[in-house]
Amino acid sequence: MGELYLLDGMISFLDRHANKIYTLNDGKTVFNASPISSDDMLGEKTLIMGSTVSPDGTIFLQYSVFEEDGRTYGKEMCYALISKDGQFQEITFDNTDRLTSFVYGNDGVLYGIGYDGILYELNISSKKFVKLCDFGSGNMEYKLDRAGYHIIVAAPGEILLYYCKNRTAVDTPQAIADFWDSNIAANSAFDFCDGEENSFYIACESGLFRYVMDGALVEQLIDEYSCRLGDPSYSVKSVICDGDSFIISCDEGRFFRYYYDPEAINEITSTLKIYSLEKSDTLSQIISQYKIKYPTVRVEHEIGMHSGMTYEDVVKNLTTSILSGNTPDIIMLDGLDIDNLEENNMLLDLSKCEDKWNPNNTLLDDIAKWNDENGLYSVACRFRIPAVGAKSDELETIKSLNDYADKVEEYRKKYNDPYPITYFESPESTIKCGLLYEGSEIISNGRVDKDKLEGMFDSCSRIWKNCQHEEEKISYSMSSQSDVEDEYIFATRLSTVLTDEHTLAIGTINTFEMDLNLATSIDTTSVPCDTEVKYGIRDNDRTFIPSCNLGIVESGHNNDDAVNFIAEAFDAENQKIHHNDGFPVNTDTLKWFYNKNKNSDNNFYAIGSTSFDKTNNIEMNV
Repeated sequence: MGELYLLDGMISFLDRHANKIYTLNDGKTVFNASPISSDDMLGEKTLIMGSTVSPDGTIFLQYSVFEEDGRTYGKEMCYALISKDGQFQEITFDNTDRLTSFVYGNDGVLYGIGYDGILYELNISSKKFVKLCDFGSGNMEYKLDRAGYHIIVAAPGEILLYYCKNRTAVDTPQAIADFWDSNIAANSAFDFCDGEENSFYIACESGLFRYVMDGALVEQLIDEYSCRLGDPSYSVKSVICDGDSFIISCDEGRFFRYYYDPEAINEITSTLKIYSLEKSDTLSQIISQYKIKYPTVRVEHEIGMHSGMTYEDVVKNLTTSILSGNTPDIIMLDGLDIDNLEENNMLLDLSKCEDKWNPNNTLLDDIAKWNDENGLYSVACRFRIPAVGAKSDELETIKSLNDYADKVEEYRKKYNDPYPITYFESPESTIKCGLLYEGSEIISNGRVDKDKLEGMFDSCSRIWKNCQHEEEKISYSMSSQSDVEDEYIFATRLSTVLTDEHTLAIGTINTFEMDLNLATSIDTTSVPCDTEVKYGIRDNDRTFIPSCNLGIVESGHNNDDAVNFIAEAFDAENQKIHHNDGFPVNTDTLKWFYNKNKNSDNNFYAIGSTSFDKTNNIEMNV
């Protein structure tokens, strides 16, 4: 599914695989398909790699053709124009490199940009890519759009402007630069479209916004929790405005239409305040689902940890808020000292209202209610499974993070392999992984155990310093689990243990598809393998890590809505969505996953893995 366009006044998009164009009908409820070109010149052996539509309705295409093997696409790009009546015209340029985005400016010029950050004019008559500006960041998938006579060049973390009339890059207005820094993070999905009166619209996970060029304010039209944009189950693909409404498409194949309705419910009856230490996909999803069911409840979500703050600062601020009466109603307790909050009688005993948030008794009690020793002051909405992977004879020697660091250090000193022993993308992700295993030992009773903290830092430091060869640092792609934070990734690390000697895997098992299925399929490898997986790291560890732990503040002003919020968190339908951040705890949801995949056609799929030095290949049925 491609970018949304206004084609002859109708909202349309191109299917890059099927070579069809889909047009929204007059009722704005159904997309009807037709061939892109009347003579079907593209055929079945092409893949559309980029497109845009001119003001007069001409479609510009960048596409690739299958190689002779019938499976891979050629690296050289082909180009074509398709007129309003469907006539296909192949065009050529002296440059066949792939560009990432295209747009026609209001000056009629066709613009394109590549991963290298160079903005081109694609001059069809001279068959040349005319270099206009080098934005210079490199290796980013930029998006282009227009706002009046400006071309917007954007990627996560960066937004730049090119002024068509002067044919030069111009400074980004401070208001939009600040907005971009605050709302479009490294992996954020976003899109924008041309608006009226020199403005443009932005759709992202924070909501729908409008900005007028050179203005001092970015106006929010819809907040993230009043629509699906704040639900991490959906990633924005494209947005377009057709005058009276906005159509937003998502990578998951869903479309949402938003328009102003003066008769819609807009009376706010109560406010629910939610606090979390950091942003959480699971929590965002719950809030989004809750707002759909309870539209008259205003949800205010405060994230405690900000740049420059220490953990002690955050805890002090939260405690002060609770004691002063400016308290949240719900706290996501992940990363906080739950014991300290319990001992100071700040949390509500949830066992007294369980009939409201667990009416059908369908939860995995040992996990959802793991913290019920002296009353139930928190409940877990998801869980991860901590795991270590290694060769069988080595695995039994790893019983702590310190042991794991010892083994990494031993491998680096004993063997001269240039390849990673265990791969982490940054020192920070190594520390975050360490906290998964040692965090509960370090922070307890409102205090940080300095000796244990120093011990964890020492282990993480040794892992980071020795995981890669000092003189020949080699990274490998985590793209197969790109929606999982580095510290949680296990399956990708495990695949290297299967193919390479002197490698180790650590992380958490977060989902069925990639993680658990791989870990339980080691015995199907095409080459005999003595790799094993251990759940947990210490012999006495829980074999799960509860996540999205929710508690209700005793002194909160809206306990009734808070209880309803927890009920929504455990709803079987809500637990089906976006489970890459942990397994559901609702047994009905787990049964749904099982029944969905028990069909014999879905029992396994074959995957292959190759060693770093390309000498060892294995296949397995997952």
